[in-house]
Amino acid sequence: VDIPHVHRVSPANAGLKTPNPKLLKIQLGLGCNYSCSYCSQGGHKEEGIQTAVRDVVDFTDLLAAIESAPDQVELWGGEPLLYWKKIKSLVPKLRDRWPSARIGLITNGSLLDDEKVDFIKEHGLRVTISHDGPGQARRGADPFDDPEWVRVVRRLYDECGLWFNAVLSAGNLDGGEIIAWLQDKMQRPVGVNKEGVVQDHGRDAQLSKEDLDALKVKTFIGIVTGKLHNVPHVRQKLDIFFGSLAYSVPKEAVAQKCRMDQPDHLAVDMAGNVITCQTVGADGPHKIGHLSDLSAVRLNTATHWAGRPSCGSCPVLHLCQGSCMILNDAAFEETCRHDFAYNKGILMGALYFLTKKVLQEIIPLDEAPKKRRIIPIKLVSEVVPC
Repeated sequence: VDIPHVHRVSPANAGLKTPNPKLLKIQLGLGCNYSCSYCSQGGHKEEGIQTAVRDVVDFTDLLAAIESAPDQVELWGGEPLLYWKKIKSLVPKLRDRWPSARIGLITNGSLLDDEKVDFIKEHGLRVTISHDGPGQARRGADPFDDPEWVRVVRRLYDECGLWFNAVLSAGNLDGGEIIAWLQDKMQRPVGVNKEGVVQDHGRDAQLSKEDLDALKVKTFIGIVTGKLHNVPHVRQKLDIFFGSLAYSVPKEAVAQKCRMDQPDHLAVDMAGNVITCQTVGADGPHKIGHLSDLSAVRLNTATHWAGRPSCGSCPVLHLCQGSCMILNDAAFEETCRHDFAYNKGILMGALYFLTKKVLQEIIPLDEAPKKRRIIPIKLVSEVVPC
């Protein structure tokens, strides 16, 4: 199979954006009613461009630059429900323009009420609520403590469907426990996805060595016991691993984890500015162009994994996909530690499915000829009941 190589974006090797995006992310604003201790937007909130409901018409006019309907449109904040009047004005216009597109809303959910559920149902929005289950305290107040909110969110699930998204962070590293906690609170078999492990964006995010060891083991156990089999994020990574083996996918074909380095992934704010991704604002270094001239957009604010000295020989590169492309220096190095432990747990699970053995050691290629030995491994049945 001839697998095309990806463009390796960097400040010196800018990427382009197509007028036919498959995914369009619309940032409504960077305001939020929570203050998550590990917020990826924490250092960018001052970069947000202020817009109002009256700007929706001009914004939707600018969308004429997009030549074909995206497969998916996502509404982001900050907290998007703070911008409810914008949503009520914008969504019908998006539906009129692109009736077949899936429209998603990514929210902390705390501001949900019956009026919003009615609107979500009427316009067929797909809602994802960011909630960390038993680790919610790192985000802020837990809306599950409010019985009225619980009634509303159960109604949303029953009538429209609903997913939860969780971040793995210190003290909250077991994906299986998070799923069980949320399903117990919902009293329904609600789907739970994972945004992955916490990244270091300059706030309370660092994991200790003990945390990293626990993360690796809990991820591995969750995979081999089946507790994480219904998590799309995990299934996708396993598919990537097995696909890379089946089709001999070269590392040169590996795009970034978020895929915002790809031409057909586009993020814009309500003023029509094209931005690196939805976590940043246009009043700063991450404005890369404008909808009025997509041909002039240049993604020169990110670094593909090929520009990181540690990535090219990493055994979990196909799973990690280079981590966050906008991080640099110490923040990237810390995030790399987190992603390596998490993805090593997934690699261990994938190898167990192939061999029924537990990975014990990874030998660098330049050392393997010197050792010339079989790496000792344990049967997983000695460690985990399957």
